[in-house]
Amino acid sequence: MWNYMHSKQPSVFVKTTEEGIARVLNSKYAFLLESTMNEYHRKRNCNLTQIGGLLDTKGYGIGMPLGTCPHPATLTGQLTARPFCPRSPRCC
Repeated sequence: MWNYMHSKQPSVFVKTTEEGIARVLNSKYAFLLESTMNEYHRKRNCNLTQIGGLLDTKGYGIGMPLGTCPHPATLTGQLTARPFCPRSPRCC
C-alpha cells in the first residue's frame, strides 16, 4: 500500500489538515482524518461528509499540574455539573 501511495503523482500526501480539506473540496480526493477533527470540520462546512464508520475508538486524557483545575467547560466547550478533580482546593 505504501509503495502504491508513494508512487502516485500528484502526491496523495498533504502537510496539514487544512490542505487535505481544501483538496477534498476542490478535487476527487478522499482524506483520512481522526474522527474528532472530522466532526469539527464537518460541522463548519456542510460540503464535507464522513463515509463509513469509525476505524477504532479511543478516549482522550489531559494531564495537568497538581492543584490546578480549570472548569471542564474551558477544556471541552460544554457545560458539566461535576468537577473532574474534586480533591483540589482550587477546583470549581
